[in-house]
Amino acid sequence: MILDHDKEFVALSVRSQFIEDVYAAMEYLGIKSKKELARKLGIPARRLTEIMADEVDFTIEEMAEISAGLGFYLHLRMISPEQRLIVTEASDD
Repeated sequence: MILDHDKEFVALSVRSQFIEDVYAAMEYLGIKSKKELARKLGIPARRLTEIMADEVDFTIEEMAEISAGLGFYLHLRMISPEQRLIVTEASDD
């Protein structure tokens, strides 16, 4: 089975990339801790900690809320196999 067609693998990849992006946004914005981020977003620190540790499933709505709270946009798209080849080849450079 090709991993890209395994829905659990794809979901894990999306969640992992999102978490990495949140940490990058925190650094960019000078946010020093998840507690500070939770306060800024107005969400419980425990929930944010669980999301950032990938200990729980989280929704696209939560991803959008976190992104917007940081002043960023959330962008998810499906791509064709041909587009994937272009993206993969470009990232190999």
